[in-house]
Amino acid sequence: MHDYLAQLKAMLNRFAMSETEKKDIMDDYHQMIADGKDKGLSDAEITARIGTVEAVEEGLKATYKFKETSRKNSHKIVAVMPFIAVTLFFLGGFVFDAWHVSWMAFLLIPLSAVLVEGIGRRRGFPLTAASPFLAVSVFMIVGFTLDAWHPGWLVFLAIPMAGIIEGHRHGGVTFGVLAGLSLFVGVVAFFLIGYTTNTYVPTWLVLLLPIPFGILEKQGDKHKAIVLLSFFVSAGLYLVLGYVVTSWLIALVAFAPFLLVGLMTGHVTILIDFDGRHATWLKGVFVLSVVLFILVGALFSAFVVAWLFLLTAPMLSILIQPGRRTLTELSPFLALLIFFLCGYFLDAWAIAWLAFLLIPVIAILEE
Repeated sequence: MHDYLAQLKAMLNRFAMSETEKKDIMDDYHQMIADGKDKGLSDAEITARIGTVEAVEEGLKATYKFKETSRKNSHKIVAVMPFIAVTLFFLGGFVFDAWHVSWMAFLLIPLSAVLVEGIGRRRGFPLTAASPFLAVSVFMIVGFTLDAWHPGWLVFLAIPMAGIIEGHRHGGVTFGVLAGLSLFVGVVAFFLIGYTTNTYVPTWLVLLLPIPFGILEKQGDKHKAIVLLSFFVSAGLYLVLGYVVTSWLIALVAFAPFLLVGLMTGHVTILIDFDGRHATWLKGVFVLSVVLFILVGALFSAFVVAWLFLLTAPMLSILIQPGRRTLTELSPFLALLIFFLCGYFLDAWAIAWLAFLLIPVIAILEE
């Protein structure tokens, strides 16, 4: 709940209230969280009981007003940006004959508004809001200049990564944050290495990067060292067996020690943050997704697409958690699924990127 309290404090600082009032509110929520912990409630259950930060903000709007900020100069920047964009568009088209990319100058209009509103007024998530426009620009430039639509689409993974970073900006860098980021870093590494060397196996091991960070995130866990050791030993054995017996499918037995230790210590669910009421079937979904990833990848030589099964468990865990903006949190996963399936099976990488525009659109609609 450290992130919750940090976000709550940042939200209170935007209201015109005295320091004493802020302190009283923070003390109240500290106490309510402590009471929930004493009763053995999970973070999700406590949040559902005391309300999300967004819900608290809505309640405070009836009593307090936001601090007044000077936006005269920032409004000027947004107001002149359409003229700048038009100028850049025609310059790029007439002078460099680059009409196919110069249209991106118009992205400066919403981008300037996002940055002025977010950074200038220090509210919201400006980096996350700006990332779709920046990603589209980079994707188009890479696609048109290098004809690298694939794997150029990987730039869109910067959008959920920006969301993770900004969502925890007040709580600092934790192993939980690194676990979330490492999933996307692993996907980028998997496709870049696989694309350039055509060796998707055993490159898929980079997709397991969240596991060690997830293990390290567990506080007060006396089994942490042995579980980490078993993971790295299993990964090493997998590589040795794969190259020695020349069968990567058979080499998967090398993960038996890690799975055994994980089952004995309860770390098999380390990647899923879920309510205890749903632990049993979510655990089954997670194991099933891993099995499908391995079977489909090995039997059909389709590791390049089979990794999408691994998104099932985190998506379901979001769906069952109370007090969350479900569609907004699901949108990066849905966009990634639509984009990759259309790009891979229909060879439509050049237009499939539009799926990522679902992320800001859904966030706006669910606000």
